[in-house]
Amino acid sequence: MTDTQTQSLFAPRTSGDVLLEVKDLDVHFRLKNGGLARVVDGASLTVKRNEIIGIAGESGSGKTTLVEAILGINRFSNRELGGQVLYHARNGQVMDLAAMSQNDIRRVRLAEIGYVPQGSMNSLSPTMRVADQIIDGMVTHGVSARDARRKVPELLSRVGLDERVMRLYPHELSGGMKQRVIIAIGISMEPSIIIADEPTTALDVNVQRRILATLMRLRDEMGVTIIMVSHDGAVHAELVDRLAIMYAGQVVETGGVRPMLKAPLHPYTKGLTDAIPTITAKRERIEGIRGATPSPDNWPQGCRFHNRCQFAMPQCLEIPPQLVQLQTEHVTSLNGTETIAQDRLVSCHLYDPAVRGAGND
Repeated sequence: MTDTQTQSLFAPRTSGDVLLEVKDLDVHFRLKNGGLARVVDGASLTVKRNEIIGIAGESGSGKTTLVEAILGINRFSNRELGGQVLYHARNGQVMDLAAMSQNDIRRVRLAEIGYVPQGSMNSLSPTMRVADQIIDGMVTHGVSARDARRKVPELLSRVGLDERVMRLYPHELSGGMKQRVIIAIGISMEPSIIIADEPTTALDVNVQRRILATLMRLRDEMGVTIIMVSHDGAVHAELVDRLAIMYAGQVVETGGVRPMLKAPLHPYTKGLTDAIPTITAKRERIEGIRGATPSPDNWPQGCRFHNRCQFAMPQCLEIPPQLVQLQTEHVTSLNGTETIAQDRLVSCHLYDPAVRGAGND
């Protein structure tokens, strides 16, 4: 595939309409010692219709917990949920998914929001044929077993699998085939959103490429929005239209994927992009981000990244920064390049007008 073909295949096609709004979302867990683990803490994110948005960050930053809260998945009795998850349904209704009961949210899952969870090996029942596992969710949502079975070959074809796969058991499939079966289940009710949580983990690069191409084709053919969770910067660079960076339970920067990778504004984003290997730039040692992600039951005061940040200022130790839209037309990134500030949100005191306003005009 040529570079031109690749760019055409992965061209953004967002409509600009808001489909999902995460507002000040809290996902806290009460600990046995009386403490509180604030795994997701005041996270905000806007998802547009027909886009692919990526969520990136180190392990422990809250990515999976965020998307599970969007889906209403609650695996722990000690969870405390706050904030709003506003979903703009196809019928024009706006639903707060965070306020729904488990019975109500089950009707939304798969029908409106599909899910591709981590680990296809653990997501399929070893005792059921592929067709039965695809049918199961559709029947739960009111589709007759006969109609659901008729739809299985079409679903498998959409994800690049042969009809014969429907008669196989999971142990007879390769890792890439299992992942595509999971995607087929996720799109079986033709949802508006697919949440894919690390869908390329543990797959070789050739299979990863096919999975990414499958997701892109589904976006184009079905008009579906995809939320892509991955720690792999190369996956985001190839697939997504916009990128959200999470750190210590919060979204710290959002924007178009290419501007963010080439001209990062938040010091944490710069640390992540600096750690991505390249074969085109001058050969030099890759420096990782110093320190480790703090524990959610003891987040640092002020900016949560200040103890790992090379740009930290005195106010970073005391005052939590807010995720805000930059008010200038252009801004100088931490790489020293000037970039357009439109559609860029960042949570950092470096862009407080009182600190750097004169330098960013």
